[in-house]
Amino acid sequence: MINRLIRYFKRIILWIALGKFHLTSFLVLIVTLMYLFKFINEYSNFISYFFTIIGLTIILMQQLLDANMFANFKPNTVQNWLKSFPKFKPTKYNVKTSMSASFSGSAYVTVSISDDQPLEKKVDFLISQMEEVKRNLHETNSRIERTIKEIENTSKEFYQEIENIGNSFNSSIAGHVVGSYDINLLGIIITLCGTLIQIFV
Repeated sequence: MINRLIRYFKRIILWIALGKFHLTSFLVLIVTLMYLFKFINEYSNFISYFFTIIGLTIILMQQLLDANMFANFKPNTVQNWLKSFPKFKPTKYNVKTSMSASFSGSAYVTVSISDDQPLEKKVDFLISQMEEVKRNLHETNSRIERTIKEIENTSKEFYQEIENIGNSFNSSIAGHVVGSYDINLLGIIITLCGTLIQIFV
């Protein structure tokens, strides 16, 4: 029983820690309502400016974190914009053309039988040639089937890898955007509350 209470208490603490920004937002809203309904009158200017500055600072910090996280995609930050200032020196373009050709050839050996051979030998020769053709066709079909299976397996692995990369990318984006939702919301609420106190109190 005691262990269950301890585990439950730990879960409550984890829940509170997970919602620390939401709890702060609720606290800010309560303080704002108390100022708006005249329960509190002291330091209204200080609180309004404090809320506004803190909220704008949070939003600014999140913008900087977003820019750093997606730096590889060259977002239009102030730094990147300044770096993109057009250079007076013209840009040189090097065009390289490479051509490659491969040729493959196969040597065919013609096997024949002389005309003066008996008819039975000619028939046997034709039968043996037909068997050879069938054997070659069977081997060719087997190689084609193996190649098709290899292509199918490679295609499955390729598409699976693409799906894994897509899931990983979506997870990273969602983890950042959704994960920073609460602190962005806190910044917006604090800024709005500071503005409301400044206007109405």
